[in-house]
Amino acid sequence: MNDLNPHIDHLYDAQLNRLPGQAAGCYIDTAEGPVWLMQAGPEDGPVLLALHGMHTPAPFNLEMVWPLTRHYRVLSPDFPGHTGRTAGDALSAGGHAYGRWVLALLDRLDIQRCPMVGISFGAAVLLDTVALAPHRVGCASLIVPAGLEKPFWRPMRHIIVPWIRHCLKPSDESRAALLRPVMAPDWPALFEFYQAALRYQRAVTQYPPGPHAPVRYRNWTRPVQLILARQDIYFDAGRLARQAGELLPGFCDLLELDDTHIPSLRNRLRVQKAVVGFMSRYDSFRSDS
Repeated sequence: MNDLNPHIDHLYDAQLNRLPGQAAGCYIDTAEGPVWLMQAGPEDGPVLLALHGMHTPAPFNLEMVWPLTRHYRVLSPDFPGHTGRTAGDALSAGGHAYGRWVLALLDRLDIQRCPMVGISFGAAVLLDTVALAPHRVGCASLIVPAGLEKPFWRPMRHIIVPWIRHCLKPSDESRAALLRPVMAPDWPALFEFYQAALRYQRAVTQYPPGPHAPVRYRNWTRPVQLILARQDIYFDAGRLARQAGELLPGFCDLLELDDTHIPSLRNRLRVQKAVVGFMSRYDSFRSDS
């Protein structure tokens, strides 16, 4: 089921070996097809679902949320079409395809409701799930989230020239020029993985689901945390905060970082601390699974 390029597969395993503790993975058959699912944390712990960003599969996603594994059994599935181990093309941004995909996974695992963390594209997937079944999603942390708006000119200003240069003459330097505005320079393993994804998998931008009409969220009253980056080339932090206030009844916690979409190690540690603190206040490390 794994259709990754061998070099990317090697980088995937290398990142797994960098994690601070044990993580296990297996394929799960769901109504939406096979899903590669990784998990870490106590087997008898409450469940938390962690949804990854675009082309940032489970090994990197788990690093971002690792402190939660002290309290939760953290589940991190790879999305199809996002340079992970779930085979197949990316899902459609419309028709709640991603929401159905998540619900099929929850059904297969017999999870009625659980807290969730969504990072970037993963936050849009989380919100797509809420739009379909708000009662299945517990309190949630949305980190540099897609899904609240559809930006166009803001990212285009930063990537159009590097993208044209890359298309005309692909090279390691042209790929690096695409990545520099997106991420801080101190996560070399992820930088190398993205470079390989662009080189071997033709990892193009995927359109996330959303935004949805406010009526889709009005019955989701669980606490929501929003973590934003002021130097994000994709999303304006102020606009996202306003959108969250207008759309999400449970929005109650905000952290703004003076950093890029994928922040520096110092701020990644701040994010981890903030998410653990949020979950300890509003979920008390319990889930309804």
